[in-house]
Amino acid sequence: MSDTVSKSWFAVFNNPQQHGYDGEPSEVIDRLISEWISNNPTRSCAMTFCVSADGLPHVHMVLEDVKAMRFSTIKKTFAVGAHFEATKGSKEQAEDYINKRGQYKEKGEKVLYSNRHGEIKGCQGKRRDLEVISELIEQGYNPNQIMDMNISYRLHEDIIKGAFFSKLKKDIPFFRNVSVFYHVGESGSGKSYTACLLKQKLGDESVCFVSQYETGFLDDYMGEKILFLDEFKGSIKFGVLLSLLDKQRTFLHARYHNVLTCWNEVHITSIFPPERLYSNMVASNQDIDTIAQLLRRINYIVYHWKDGDSYKEFSLPSKDYIDYDSLKAVAIGKDGFISDDSCHVFG
Repeated sequence: MSDTVSKSWFAVFNNPQQHGYDGEPSEVIDRLISEWISNNPTRSCAMTFCVSADGLPHVHMVLEDVKAMRFSTIKKTFAVGAHFEATKGSKEQAEDYINKRGQYKEKGEKVLYSNRHGEIKGCQGKRRDLEVISELIEQGYNPNQIMDMNISYRLHEDIIKGAFFSKLKKDIPFFRNVSVFYHVGESGSGKSYTACLLKQKLGDESVCFVSQYETGFLDDYMGEKILFLDEFKGSIKFGVLLSLLDKQRTFLHARYHNVLTCWNEVHITSIFPPERLYSNMVASNQDIDTIAQLLRRINYIVYHWKDGDSYKEFSLPSKDYIDYDSLKAVAIGKDGFISDDSCHVFG
């Protein structure tokens, strides 16, 4: 079974005595109930101790919580050795299951003892899905992680993203620290490899990598802490670029659901230095939309170049940046041997 998430589980526990649950049926059931609800006041359950026509002692259980539970977690932490399945039936079907009625009635099976704690609700369809999704969002899962848990959740993609960014808006201050790194250099100089280094260090789920800017370039943003704009040549509006780099939290347009700027680090790679990129993006009214607006949002300008088989880089605080030729002269003048304070300042 995949690592399903559910608030309600059907379970059968064969030969409980072989797993350390000795005693009379009532003692076994009461111990299992006690273990299930221990320090978890939101949990409920119903259990029945049965003996099959072939003489196999076993326990049927319906286990529920208002919080979603992962299959891998419940399997490892409760009644180890039991078989678990996410509940798919209604409350009535869950009651039939635990009381061995209707389709769950087995010929020759004897019910020796039953007990319960709280109310059993069973699976509640779409409403149940949304309750699980809400709890997962509260637990910190992002939309991709949630939709990977159950393919049916993709039917609620718009709701999931809306709720996810709504929660982030409450958690992220209006002003936040954003570090911006502008990587410049010729093609093949190792700029894009920075993304690989960041993913290796921080995990793939920490970096939103963008390389296509025609339409909806933020469609796949899921709250990652790092935004990586690769091979950027200025094909978006200058005002949008400034918003991407701003410290102010804001919503930006995406095709399916607007996204909240949650990142605290931005990397831009380009073959164009900042002044050339600016000229490409702002052809007129440069007295209004000035290059200073861009430069003051950038923390470091990182020059990349290749020397033989070696890839080199040099980082300069943007406040010290004059122009591209000066940057290259300083970097190459140092022969690529950069102090720890000026190299690899990102990540």
